[in-house]
Amino acid sequence: MSTGDDIERRKVATSNKSKGEPQQLQTLASAHAEEDLLPVVDDVPFPVWLIAFVGAAERFAWYGATSPLQNYIQYSPSSKIPGVLGLREATAINIVNAMMAAGYLATIPAPVMSDMWLGRYKTILVSDLYDLDIQLCGSAILFGTSFPRVVQAGAADGGLATAIVLIALGSGGVWSSVAPFIAEQYTEINPKVKVLKNGQKVITDRGLTIQYIYNVYYWMVNVGGLSALITTILERYVGYWVSYLVPLSIMALSVVPLLVWRHALVQRPPSGSVLPQASRTMVYDICEGFQMDEARPEKQQEKHHRQVPWTDTFIDELKSGLLACRVFLLFPIHWLYLNQTFNNLISQTGQMVDSGVLNDTIKSLNPIASIILTPVVYTLS
Repeated sequence: MSTGDDIERRKVATSNKSKGEPQQLQTLASAHAEEDLLPVVDDVPFPVWLIAFVGAAERFAWYGATSPLQNYIQYSPSSKIPGVLGLREATAINIVNAMMAAGYLATIPAPVMSDMWLGRYKTILVSDLYDLDIQLCGSAILFGTSFPRVVQAGAADGGLATAIVLIALGSGGVWSSVAPFIAEQYTEINPKVKVLKNGQKVITDRGLTIQYIYNVYYWMVNVGGLSALITTILERYVGYWVSYLVPLSIMALSVVPLLVWRHALVQRPPSGSVLPQASRTMVYDICEGFQMDEARPEKQQEKHHRQVPWTDTFIDELKSGLLACRVFLLFPIHWLYLNQTFNNLISQTGQMVDSGVLNDTIKSLNPIASIILTPVVYTLS
């Protein structure tokens, strides 16, 4: 345990009056104190959970809208499993896969736009509100064209195509910006010494706090993923228009915190994106036989007589980042199997004896497992 001499004398008093907790003494810690004290999670500011709610609500809308799609597209209203379009299994699978691919691809230009021009807050807001919301507008079109009378009028096909494009674009913009925007809301950099109720001194750790924030955030995302249970039940027993009304309502609700508490959010101005430079660097790397060192400024000046905007440090960091990306090599296998729960497995379970279990509830097994296992893994880690 460190002594008072190890701690700077700038004291910060904090209290939680709303919970009636006694005042706690916090101090900015020196390096020596940081070595001796037990690291703990810091207090998480309200804007962090505000943006986490927005991200979870967006995932609620995404999974709520996409889970009934296979049945919606594959089956007709007169089928054993009620549908709408009756386009058969192969066409339905292709359409759902195209929507998934569009949603993932939309996450690539969105962060560049965020870092270079709009900033993350405006990117999220534009993705949510562009012309009364890209994703919200797509959800509204999907909801509006799923009414039985509208389907009979022949508007369901065009409505579905339009909705898929808008939902995919809006989802990509929100999903790629929410995660880093959450981290920006936690601005505490310096560790602080806190005195617990039992008299023990501990020190806050930014790394542990960020880890805790994202563990809770992704747990919330999986809670949002349970929307698939709600929408698939409504799809079967009430109608598709009601099942699509649920994600539409949640998507509209997610816009409210961004507008009401916008002044409480940390909004950093755009500072430029490294993706264009990284892409250009990798092009030079490929042209030089996959030798990253050949993209260094002095090499480019010496061999090609051109000046480049990056430094040797940038090349070193890029090499380190690319090496770290090796962990993603297993992700294609993971997503290859997981994406089957959006289409193939739904069709397969529709041909089996279901004993009252809806065929498209299989998508909910993943968030249920994550909700149960995430606290266990966090506790054991």
